[in-house]
Amino acid sequence: MDGGVKGPGLASLIAVAGLLTFGGVARSENCAYDRAAMLAMDFDRFDQDASGWRSIGQAPGCFLAGAGLIADYRKVHPNLSLSQADGLRWHEGQLRAMVGDTQGAIPLLAASNHDDDSANQAYIDATLAFLRQDRPALIAARRRLAGLPRPADFQAGADAFKAQTGRGLTWPLNLDVVDRLLACFDRPYAEAYGGACNTVR
Repeated sequence: MDGGVKGPGLASLIAVAGLLTFGGVARSENCAYDRAAMLAMDFDRFDQDASGWRSIGQAPGCFLAGAGLIADYRKVHPNLSLSQADGLRWHEGQLRAMVGDTQGAIPLLAASNHDDDSANQAYIDATLAFLRQDRPALIAARRRLAGLPRPADFQAGADAFKAQTGRGLTWPLNLDVVDRLLACFDRPYAEAYGGACNTVR
């Protein structure tokens, strides 16, 4: 899942390394994990390493278990930086949206940008508009995102990201996700995010 990239600089591009790829939302009985071990992880391991919350949240049928784990981690670690807390709120909100818990997702997603990043805010606004079924607001957020100038340091960050992950990045970040939300506007978030529809209507 595209985690709502926080800022266009190198650090933000590297943060994209934690992107999630969600499968179906079928129920799974295999969502068990060692809660104490997960909650004892340092932030970087919990948030960016495959052994952290993603090991639960990416498992088919375990979106709610992953969301609950993230919520617990935020409670146990009240001294996270604003940026760290924002990232966790974003991921928890996305997991809740994946299972159709729009009412649980919206406040988390709405509270996940405290760094005044206009690209990230446009992406957040687009996601919120989709969840609220407000197509004009989604189109307006897409226009804002598409119209943002590419930051001077973007290419260096994109090159470093590609060297680290083998994946390329294009500016503006998350525009492809917003286009999928538009293309699947009348579908559940999990389908829209996953690209179940091919073209923007």
